[in-house]
Amino acid sequence: MKTKKKKIVKSDGGLKMLTLEQDNFCLYVVEGMNNSEAYRKAFPKATRWVPSTIHSKSCRLRARNNIQARIQEIQEAVQSANVATAQELAEFLTSIIRTPVGDVDETSKLAQEVRFDSESKTIKMPDKLSAVEKLAKLKGYNAPDLSENRTLNVNVNLDEKELMKIAMGEV
Repeated sequence: MKTKKKKIVKSDGGLKMLTLEQDNFCLYVVEGMNNSEAYRKAFPKATRWVPSTIHSKSCRLRARNNIQARIQEIQEAVQSANVATAQELAEFLTSIIRTPVGDVDETSKLAQEVRFDSESKTIKMPDKLSAVEKLAKLKGYNAPDLSENRTLNVNVNLDEKELMKIAMGEV
């Protein structure tokens, strides 16, 4: 019985072929398993082998260029999926600014802290003015206007010799 191969497109446009088991091995390594654990899970037959054989085969598999490339590809995809984009940050800051204080309850994504005492509930939300400042900075609204003509006056104390050198282009 032949194992089906999955095409993995490399960044340089070339193709590398991985079996489903090899691809699963890569996924398990990215999930945090060591080589041997990932190999056992990806290749069920390996559970009947002695640990030294599994270790040897898993290390050889991990050393292959196409396996390393696939692991890196998965890691980059996971990493980029976990990082907020500038647009997401701007939307979150905007929601802080636009959400009325009374609309924030303990289940809101804007609830920073919820405290209960015997008589009341206190919900803390992010500071709106701070959110405005952060959004303005993120969007570049606070950047200086460089289109203005500005004059810079500089007072320099030079003696006659230094002035002559500057005038003659010797400096």
